[in-house]
Amino acid sequence: MKYEVKRACGHTETIQLFGTYKNRMIRYAWAQQQPCRDCYLAERRQEEKALAEELGLPELAGTEKQVAWANSLRLDWAKPLYDKLDYWRQRGVGEAVLAQCKQAIVEVLSSRTDAKWWIDHRHELGALLRPELEKLLVAINADSEG
Repeated sequence: MKYEVKRACGHTETIQLFGTYKNRMIRYAWAQQQPCRDCYLAERRQEEKALAEELGLPELAGTEKQVAWANSLRLDWAKPLYDKLDYWRQRGVGEAVLAQCKQAIVEVLSSRTDAKWWIDHRHELGALLRPELEKLLVAINADSEG
């Protein structure tokens, strides 16, 4: 059934819900607490842009839609890596080493500035970027031990 739902952002949308009446009402109540799709995407793009600026990543080249999608792919790939840096910080790894690791991640993420590349290779980003990152991290490890 179709329902008009007023989202948390104030916009109204038509949504289609299936299932029992009880399940439809549960999903309807949940939908009221969420922003509309446009507001959600706008908020996500702002967060991605802020993170890219914070990391000092270069702008991607392509159409507006390509750049938005590629930025999302690039930062979705980077987020777990930065979470891992926090994990290692809590385990007592020195800030100098962590800064070098962060710089290595930024270097790998900055090596490709064509939005089309990120989109075309979205299913194999790990296989393509991990060897580059590992090579940089091995060099950092060798420098810190030597």
